[in-house]
Amino acid sequence: MRDFLFQQLLPLLSGPLQVVLMALAAAVAVKIRAYVHNKTLADMLVTLDRYAAGAVADVYQRTVKTAKSEGGWDQKAQQAARDAALAQVRQLAPAILASLKAAGEDVDATLGQMVEKAVVELNAKVASGATPVTP
Repeated sequence: MRDFLFQQLLPLLSGPLQVVLMALAAAVAVKIRAYVHNKTLADMLVTLDRYAAGAVADVYQRTVKTAKSEGGWDQKAQQAARDAALAQVRQLAPAILASLKAAGEDVDATLGQMVEKAVVELNAKVASGATPVTP
């Protein structure tokens, strides 16, 4: 009976078994590729957020602090400071920005939100008396 199972049934079941295993392997490969892609994008966003915080702190230390102390802090100066921070991040991370754009991310909106978040965090530090330091 045992010989019958190995000689007759095993060859019959090996074809469907191979198909099932190949489909399972393909499904696992798709899940792994999606996970790696999402993890890579998340890492890029974290790096971009750090660059934005650094750029905002740098612009604050170089121009905003002086402009505020001299009374020249108005809408035009705020926009210039924001543009300078955005330009710094764009200069620091062109490859990340290109990758995010290729992934369908709205790079301008994302970058703007990150800079605004960094400004809010920096203003909170300044208001609490902490010394803002470029990360």
